Amino acid sequence: MRSQQHHSKSLLLELPVELRLLIYDYALFSHEHVTISTGLKGSFASPVDSGYASDDGHDSDELIPGLPSDFEPAVLPRFDPDFLHLEQPPIFENSHAESAAQDGAASDDDDPLARHRANLPLTTPLALLQTNRQIKDELTWHLKSQRTQERKLSLYMTYPYGLLVFQNLCPDLIRLVRSIHISGYYYPPHAQEQVKRAAECRWLQRLYTQPPPIDESVIKFANDALKRLTRTILSPSPKVPMEELEMRIYHPGPKGNELIWRGEGPSSPICVALCNTHGGSIESSVTQGGRGAGAWLKITPNEEARTLTQRWKRFTDGNSKEECEGWVVNPEWPLPPPAPPAPSPPAAAAASGPSSPSDHSDPGDESNS
Repeated sequence: MRSQQHHSKSLLLELPVELRLLIYDYALFSHEHVTISTGLKGSFASPVDSGYASDDGHDSDELIPGLPSDFEPAVLPRFDPDFLHLEQPPIFENSHAESAAQDGAASDDDDPLARHRANLPLTTPLALLQTNRQIKDELTWHLKSQRTQERKLSLYMTYPYGLLVFQNLCPDLIRLVRSIHISGYYYPPHAQEQVKRAAECRWLQRLYTQPPPIDESVIKFANDALKRLTRTILSPSPKVPMEELEMRIYHPGPKGNELIWRGEGPSSPICVALCNTHGGSIESSVTQGGRGAGAWLKITPNEEARTLTQRWKRFTDGNSKEECEGWVVNPEWPLPPPAPPAPSPPAAAAASGPSSPSDHSDPGDESNS
């Protein structure tokens, strides 16, 4: 006799939609910081093979275009500076790779990108979006209806690889974000000759040990992701309102400042962000040193005007690796969460009504660095 399977309904879906929205509010805003970056796989000799073969002959395990095969994406529900520095990224344990391989061998019908998302250390919003279709639709609608000052999530990601992870795995996370902070370095292959010539002129060549150059194809993928992100939050009609976009990009070499304003072949990330910004209060500074130059950019949206403030600085010790490469992580990070609005007096609350929006100033302005 065949046993009948009873599919019980979700208790969450049996609640009124008003209560579900309150639960979404609690779950969505449980984190204040998210770090998106990459780490190294535990074993380079035996990389994880999904077993999928593509029709065009390309490597089917390249789930994120531009991401090297020995890199593993990371989405962390916290601020983690170890994943933002220019040093060698953290190495994932072998158990993470082995579990991914076992999941891949379990079913040949699964989508490789979906399996990859399932193995990420997901934040609460990503977990909710993957529950079922109804919750995903409700959550997406709820995210679109959120006001900017009600968001408290600060997003920290790296250039170029963190941008690739964000664009391919969790772009919907931007609906929760009040500020975006991008750190990394821009080092195309053609700039490597300048660094080599500078090293030959120094009796201490170790002073010019730089991060590895980035392939032009990777830079183009990252610039496309940055272009789409900038147009989403800083266009004439932004799809997602944002309080702040901050970038800290390091340019290796004694002539690193020349790379900052490079607009072609491929463009520098600073130029990509500026070219796709419609309006705003733009603050920029260039810090020069013997090892390289750091370009800092902060854009506060303003649809009615576009102003630029430029400053030029020098590193205290331009040959210090700790000061130059370590510059990409702002010592003031992570940003503090926005202060809660002050409670209104009883008389004022009665006059405005319980459903009227408050007239408090944007709390994110107090946390701008």
